[in-house]
Amino acid sequence: MALATLIALSALSPAPDDLACRAANGRVYVRVRAGDATGWWLVDTGATHTVASPRTAHSWPHAADTPREAENYGLTAWAVPPPMTLGHNRIRLSRVAILPRLAERFLAEDDIFVAGILGWDLLGQQRWRLDPARGHARVMASAGWPPPRLAGHWPLEERHGSPVLNLRHAGGQTWSMLLDTGTGALLLSVPAARRSGWQSSHPGEAGARIEGLASTQASWLWPTRLASRGPLAPAQTILVTDRAPMAWVDGVLGTDFLAGRALWWDGPGGWWGVSAPPRPARGRSPA
Repeated sequence: MALATLIALSALSPAPDDLACRAANGRVYVRVRAGDATGWWLVDTGATHTVASPRTAHSWPHAADTPREAENYGLTAWAVPPPMTLGHNRIRLSRVAILPRLAERFLAEDDIFVAGILGWDLLGQQRWRLDPARGHARVMASAGWPPPRLAGHWPLEERHGSPVLNLRHAGGQTWSMLLDTGTGALLLSVPAARRSGWQSSHPGEAGARIEGLASTQASWLWPTRLASRGPLAPAQTILVTDRAPMAWVDGVLGTDFLAGRALWWDGPGGWWGVSAPPRPARGRSPA
């Protein structure tokens, strides 16, 4: 059972709101002010809940009504944060989870001291443009969706408090994929790979042998409703794993599938899309 929405948002700004950003390893961090403290927060659509590091939340009062469902995610300590400012948006969360060793993990991986993670309980209430390749993020105004210059936009389903996309593999199989901007990897569960008939173990062949955790396959992905307009992304290497993150999806779609393009989503409207590939400048010869 998904948690109830925990957010009260002020009215979105009337114009697009560019955010201070940093990018590392395919992840995007944005500058968030929580009370008197400002820090870097990871934009992670794959996180069901917004979480803070113990250092960030050390002075915040503890939440008395910790949601029992969140214990399934290992989130047992909760705090009541002060109002948070994201660009021109003022956000008030009923509670955030406290995750031990959060800052140390991302300091080691991305060399960024992280104050917290913005999860789907917050991100799903807004309209965003995220460009990991250029380290850029923008909270969009409510009007004008879908925006121009999209290669296409498709339905976005929320399942168990997380964003799920339905993609069709080149072999015709449909996969339900968790949209996860907190990772670059494309992961597929063993059952989904078996349904697709993967058998060989060498990337570039017809399939991938299902054994252990390290089989890969170069593949093409289509949104289920736009197969006639070409694939969503170039051939991608997909890791087949027996450690599926959730039982209710076939795999995880990380940011590698963007291939340098921007990702858009409209949480309230239930849509997502990718930008058109950048056009080469006219009159310039290739380097």
